[in-house]
Amino acid sequence: DDDLFWFNSCGEAGVMKQDCPFVCVNGACAGCDAVGKVDCSGVCTILGSNSNCSDCGDACDPTESCESGICTPVPDEGLVPAGKFWMGCSENDWYCDNDEYPIHEVNLSAFYIDRSEVTVSKYGECVTAAKCTKPATTWSECSWNRQGKADSPVTCVTWDQAVQYCSWRSKRLCTEAEWEKAARGVDAAIYPWGDTEATCDYAEMHDWDLSDDGCGTDDTWDVCGKSPIGDSPYGACDMAGNVNEWVFVPWGKAPFRGAIKGGWWGPVRSRCRPIVTSHDEKYTGYEVGFRCCKDVAGAAPTSSQSPASDAATP
Repeated sequence: DDDLFWFNSCGEAGVMKQDCPFVCVNGACAGCDAVGKVDCSGVCTILGSNSNCSDCGDACDPTESCESGICTPVPDEGLVPAGKFWMGCSENDWYCDNDEYPIHEVNLSAFYIDRSEVTVSKYGECVTAAKCTKPATTWSECSWNRQGKADSPVTCVTWDQAVQYCSWRSKRLCTEAEWEKAARGVDAAIYPWGDTEATCDYAEMHDWDLSDDGCGTDDTWDVCGKSPIGDSPYGACDMAGNVNEWVFVPWGKAPFRGAIKGGWWGPVRSRCRPIVTSHDEKYTGYEVGFRCCKDVAGAAPTSSQSPASDAATP
């Protein structure tokens, strides 16, 4: 039997014989190396991510990406080429909401998307410039004015605050269609990294094995902590997990101008497609942040935020 069993029920057909400190392979306890990982403080971990690049705890700066065990500077935004992509729920997905049918092709002009969610420090620059208002601190989990959170996503911001920040940077909020294409690519992938099931190796999310939120932290991580293994085809990080993100929705598709895409660090399986349209623009959740997009110079924009226009053309 080649199955992997839960670490605390190791044995034939899942019948517990002994507790394993790491993993169970073929009914017997094994070390992390048996599944291509290393032991980092008692946790089997994949090296090559921004949080564990060449060794345990070898963390890259948020402006860097771990490439072949070396922290390498990367651009702060990625180009998503013009063209069609599949939007909605595909046959290879394990769960679909009713409003995600049918899967359909959408054509977009080229655009740029921020590589990471806007951080507390970046948003603070806008506040210092008196162009943005301070985020809410209603919840203890809100990231504003919290020690050690400068490189974590700014949260507890309204849709209007997100729009204001992006405008200050001569950008704008991503549309729903743009965000989804940047997250999953053109082939209807379930997750930014493909169709492999979501785990804490790929995303900052609820750890179903340990029943812990935030991969055991009960909080957000610094942006791009799961990069590059969890990145999208266009190099965007944290598009599944860490925080949900505000997007712009074309008029008539939802009750409000703003909606929420992605997944967060709580008990929700992070996927590229789902969208939440039940919150109005004044919502300030500790699980919600944002990133910005911008048009490519000379490209015909399919992403205008005019109330009379749509974000995508079929």
